[in-house]
Amino acid sequence: MSNVRVNAGGPAVGVFAADSGFSTSNIQGTGATVTTAGVTNAAPASLYDTERWNSGSLTYTSPVLTPGRTYTVRLHFAERYVGAANQRRFNIGINGATSGPNYVANFDVFVAAGNAMNKAVVRDFSDITPDATGCITVTLSLGSIQLPMLNGLEILAQPIGWELWQGSNFSPSQLLDPSISGPDAAPAGDGVANLLKYAFNMLGNGPGQMATVGSPNAAVLTANGSAGLPLLGVESASDKLQLSYIRRRASSNPGITYTVEFSDALTSWRINASATESTTAIDPTFDRVTVTDSINPARRFVRVRITMP
Repeated sequence: MSNVRVNAGGPAVGVFAADSGFSTSNIQGTGATVTTAGVTNAAPASLYDTERWNSGSLTYTSPVLTPGRTYTVRLHFAERYVGAANQRRFNIGINGATSGPNYVANFDVFVAAGNAMNKAVVRDFSDITPDATGCITVTLSLGSIQLPMLNGLEILAQPIGWELWQGSNFSPSQLLDPSISGPDAAPAGDGVANLLKYAFNMLGNGPGQMATVGSPNAAVLTANGSAGLPLLGVESASDKLQLSYIRRRASSNPGITYTVEFSDALTSWRINASATESTTAIDPTFDRVTVTDSINPARRFVRVRITMP
């Protein structure tokens, strides 16, 4: 599982699922309307209609998450009961933390809301790694006064690879439109899909690159280049077909696969296990790869296919 969103103490609300994953505790309907105006990453206002609380510690444990990913834990609060500072203070710990960046002592929702009741408060904890069981646990424990409570939580996979590139190059509204930001979209009108520009390092300020995804770019890789669409050639010593392309290293391209395929008549394509491959390191992210065919027929075609799960 990649993302978890839960309405603490309540039913499904928008993308938030009904309450689950909690320890033995109590539910309370809160009554008054909460304002979310001006609160970054606030949940729908109706999520704050209920809360889960406990007279001791309150914990939420996620389902098993995607291996190898880090997460942002986002907690949602609104103070409905106390109307002054220092009247409710409780501790927050992620994965058992009792100090450091994943722990907050004596958190005061009223103060965090700017000394206001009925206003949404969002608290994020970033770069959280699941524990040995593959889960993330949020613990709210007794602080100096009153009881711990929670209105909702999100456990969000932090973007990597294609997701990170996509999020860095498109606006939030564009990310909602796959005809602009999707892997197969070509928003610059150059016929080169976003996924290819990501795979072949075509965004930037160097040779073979353009600064933005909205700028047309169908540049082809040069012999010693570091960006561009695959370069087709013939090996001088053998007259065999040769293809050079830019490949992201495994650590930077999770979720995409490069496959070099050959064909004699464009009706079917296959991998040639006998083809030879040489790799030249460009930087910590990219390599330049040259694949040379093992045969030399009268007619031959080659392509590199980029795929996502």
